Amino acid sequence: MRTAVLGSTRGSAFRPLVAAAQRGELAAPPVLVLSDRPTAPILSFAREHGIPAEAVPRAGRSREEHDRALEERLRAHRIDLVLLVGYLRLLSPWFTNRWWGRLVNIHPSLLPRHPGLMDRAVHEAVLAAGDTETGCTLHLATEEADAGPIIAREACPVEPGDTVDSLKGRVQAAEARLLERFLRDPQPLLAAAGAPASAPEALDPPTGGP
Repeated sequence: MRTAVLGSTRGSAFRPLVAAAQRGELAAPPVLVLSDRPTAPILSFAREHGIPAEAVPRAGRSREEHDRALEERLRAHRIDLVLLVGYLRLLSPWFTNRWWGRLVNIHPSLLPRHPGLMDRAVHEAVLAAGDTETGCTLHLATEEADAGPIIAREACPVEPGDTVDSLKGRVQAAEARLLERFLRDPQPLLAAAGAPASAPEALDPPTGGP
């Protein structure tokens, strides 16, 4: 199974996956990285480790037009599975329907707690709520943000005196562990979450272009 990673930031949880893939430990290794931000550090990190990486700028495009451009790259690299790792752009219904069951998001909270927030805002909400536990959730991505069927979760404590940065670092480490566990053998976990046993028919070539 060939995996693409979509990311907008540093890709902290992505970096340990590259090492695991180089050790031959992943059944679905990342073979492509795409970003909506040309300067995203995740792109340079991927290139430094021999993984094709490309920016797909969103300027001047509607959400669906941008997603159709993503689709062209995914098809060119024969991608089977798409991971959203710090991808800070909402995907169009066209794209989420097209990749249903093969589009997976990692969210930095224990869903259903704190959905719909991104990056530091999630950890700010955890601290403001006085939560004693947080973590991350891997789920099938749908049109509605952070609402798809849950694949797996990993919890970690909120320590006394935690700041947004300290909590973010702890959650990112949990994200890396969870993603690595998933990519070691993704098929059973996908099936348990309700994903189809094979690539969906929606992956037939689109009738329109970007």
